[in-house]
Amino acid sequence: MLEQSAFFRAIVSWVFPIGLFALLTGMFWVGDRSLYHKVYYALLVLPVFIYSCARFSHVRRLLVEPLLVIFCCFAAYVMLTLLWSADAEASKVKHALYIFCLFVATGVLAVQQPHLLPRVVLAATGFAVVWALAYLLLYFVQADWGSRLSGAGALYNPLLTSHVYGFFAAVLMASLCVSKQYRLAQLCALLLVFGLLLLTGSRTPFVGLIAVLVSLLVMQGSVRLLLQVMGFGALSVLAVGVTWLYAPDLPLFDRGFSYRPAIWLDSWRQIQDAFWFGHGYSSDMEVVVKRPDGSDYFLADPHNLTLGVMYQTGLVGALLWLAMYAYAFVAAWRWRQHPWVVVTASVVMFGFVAGMTEGSSFLSRPKEHWFLIWLPLALHFAALLVARAQGSSAPSVMPQRG
Repeated sequence: MLEQSAFFRAIVSWVFPIGLFALLTGMFWVGDRSLYHKVYYALLVLPVFIYSCARFSHVRRLLVEPLLVIFCCFAAYVMLTLLWSADAEASKVKHALYIFCLFVATGVLAVQQPHLLPRVVLAATGFAVVWALAYLLLYFVQADWGSRLSGAGALYNPLLTSHVYGFFAAVLMASLCVSKQYRLAQLCALLLVFGLLLLTGSRTPFVGLIAVLVSLLVMQGSVRLLLQVMGFGALSVLAVGVTWLYAPDLPLFDRGFSYRPAIWLDSWRQIQDAFWFGHGYSSDMEVVVKRPDGSDYFLADPHNLTLGVMYQTGLVGALLWLAMYAYAFVAAWRWRQHPWVVVTASVVMFGFVAGMTEGSSFLSRPKEHWFLIWLPLALHFAALLVARAQGSSAPSVMPQRG
């Protein structure tokens, strides 16, 4: 019995943190996407399955947190819509289980090793910053100033690269704001990631980061934070100006709204055909917009995660989807005195707002969209468990470096 307990303690103390770190950083060092999935299955899904079978009572206790309950209801309803989906694939049921395993892993860590989760996320953020430096050096050596930075390895697309680095930018921004002392290293790291985001040519992460700044002011309103926000704004304007001066051909500046209003309008028209219960999970969408020259422009998604949810699952699914975020933000306000709750809520805010202008794959195997949806929500779920356990007067579990 003692050996068995040591075995499961090792899973929680070592395997779960390593698996989470691999999930957060694997897009950088795993060159093949299918291999990235296999790494996640081996380092997190399988250990969670073993742990859940042997310690089911521990997993069952996680359901006291409403965020996980709402997710389970949402996932169950999404799977139900496969019954009327035109292209139903029973194998997609596994996607919800993969995400549930992520919630279990972060939840168990929050309950049993609350100090480990922030350390894993901050270590992964530092790892991402090192890779950002490598990407920037590679860009300056190999590319011309008019091209968009797309990353390397499993990150092959500028927009998808911006999803991943937008997540880490939100972590850096929020952790810098809740820190009790100014940290030059964090500020330099944030500027480095900000520069990379500019060179991707994507506007999506900046929409999300503006929302993060606003939410930080609301939750942590103070003169010091206001000065920090003003500083971020000034640096942002300076960075955009320098980028425009040296790379005027970068398509960050001349794409307007990129057909977004027309895309959303056509998506809404198609949603009306199955308004209440949706077309069914895995049903494909084809959006058609008119270019100025009169030609048709075809797209495979609505460039809005919430509209994508509503297309496939209808108003019922969309309400469950929005309920997850509503609870996440209300709970964040309640526990806003906990710095790690503020950090995770900021990342949830980034993903939600950035998802309003991009994406449709809301329930999938591990990929870039997880950095907008499920990683933020799972980390926030864990932070709320810690806050609930510690109570309003407890100290933060956010690691503080001297």
